[in-house]
Amino acid sequence: PPLPSAAQLSYQRTEMTAFIHFGLSTYDGSEQCDASDSPSIFNPTKLDATSVGQWVTSLKGAGFRQAMLVTKHSCGFVLWPSKYTDYSTKNSTWKGDVLQLWTDAMKANDMRIAIYYSPWDQHYPSSKSDYETYARNQLTELMAYGNSYEFEFDGFNAPTGVKWKDVFSFIKQTQPNTLIWAG
Repeated sequence: PPLPSAAQLSYQRTEMTAFIHFGLSTYDGSEQCDASDSPSIFNPTKLDATSVGQWVTSLKGAGFRQAMLVTKHSCGFVLWPSKYTDYSTKNSTWKGDVLQLWTDAMKANDMRIAIYYSPWDQHYPSSKSDYETYARNQLTELMAYGNSYEFEFDGFNAPTGVKWKDVFSFIKQTQPNTLIWAG
């Protein structure tokens, strides 16, 4: 029978993964966020390396060895200053880089980094013919923050015109030991 790879076996032994969903929905009071929300509502007044470090040390102290950050949810807002969209922290009131703060804290605490990236995008419609290029560009930006242990793409309203196997191969070329979850 098929045997798990070393990375898959290590993932199974991790047992717990924290899931951090912080974004526009934190400020608009919704569960999903709304693509018509202005990025200016994203304004964490006390978010810095110290506060994000406290998130991570608290998670580690609770027994987590891995945490997944929702870097882009279905409304399309991204937690880093992406050069491929204006719907990001670069146009928020805060103008910082949540992803950089988080990956730095995760690395400093020897925690596994996992990335959630929603395939469905209501701001830059995932039905556009060039959406695959748009997604690959943003994934390239995400991978520049360092190796991620896992990438998660949920399947809800995922665009059908995207060659997902090719996208996953693209990630594996840069980060061959990354696990990819898509569903």
